Amino acid sequence: MVYATDLATHRLEAATRHGAIALSKTELESEVLRVTSGRGADAVLEVVGHESALIHAIEMVRPFGVVSSCGVHTHTLSLVGSQLYAKKYVPLPDLTTHGILIETVFDYNLDDALCPNTLKEV
Repeated sequence: MVYATDLATHRLEAATRHGAIALSKTELESEVLRVTSGRGADAVLEVVGHESALIHAIEMVRPFGVVSSCGVHTHTLSLVGSQLYAKKYVPLPDLTTHGILIETVFDYNLDDALCPNTLKEV
């Protein structure tokens, strides 16, 4: 099933014409929880490009589900890490052998990462 929500009536009508079940935000939340037995959506598309829509998508997705944000975000996003980790984080201390800061990835010695004892870098 595909559900859609929006504040604009004409976009909800367009979603319905394309086969989606168009609901208000409140209706959507209760319906998704109902049809998934409280689990949440397997996948959520955020196509608006607004922070509140992205946060709503994260709230609606099940743990380890997929959120695809193709909306054009023109402002800085203020996401709280726990919003993401509460959905997807699984501690894997036995599999993580190296840590690389994204700011230093190009300066990182790849020979260290490719050593025989390496399992996964994060």
